[in-house]
Amino acid sequence: MNCRLFVKLLDDYLDGTLPEAMKMPVDGHLEHCERCLAMLNGQRKLSTSMSGLLATTTGGLTLTPDVQQNIVDAMRETEVEEPLFGSLPYQDMMKLFEELSFPERIRRVLHGLKQPHETGEYKWARLQVLRLSAPAAGILVPALALLIATIIVALEPARDRAVQVNIKEESLKEELKEPEDIPEPEIQPPEPTEIVQVS
Repeated sequence: MNCRLFVKLLDDYLDGTLPEAMKMPVDGHLEHCERCLAMLNGQRKLSTSMSGLLATTTGGLTLTPDVQQNIVDAMRETEVEEPLFGSLPYQDMMKLFEELSFPERIRRVLHGLKQPHETGEYKWARLQVLRLSAPAAGILVPALALLIATIIVALEPARDRAVQVNIKEESLKEELKEPEDIPEPEIQPPEPTEIVQVS
């Protein structure tokens, strides 16, 4: 179960018309996906508030089953805006869960950069360019600096590396004498003194 399939099954899940075989994977997905759980809770709140509002405003009005079915069919054919995602149409919301391949992502970025600046496609494409350019810049900038330093060193004229050295003749040094042994004085232990015990 993934988020995209969950969104498709959301209405049936809320209505209680989802087959038992599908209900278990949906419940399992909701245990691990906070985003889908938030979407479910948002739909439940919307449904509850709309039901309460409808009950108070329509009071004693009743619709025939044919009219009710026509309303349900018309709602399914039109784009419904999800409260969780603001003004994002329901069909466009499904695109948020798509996993794009690298060539498809590049194609979408190039297409998005050609769109007007106030559109979501342009903003998404620009964000992707900024997101992907940071790691590339982290590699290219030091590599470019190293290349420039190498070129500068290669183009620098060769320096004369000869150093003038003056050699002085070695002067005769006076030989040092071995030090004389100094006799060590004999050390006498101190004389014992009496210890008087005071009571």
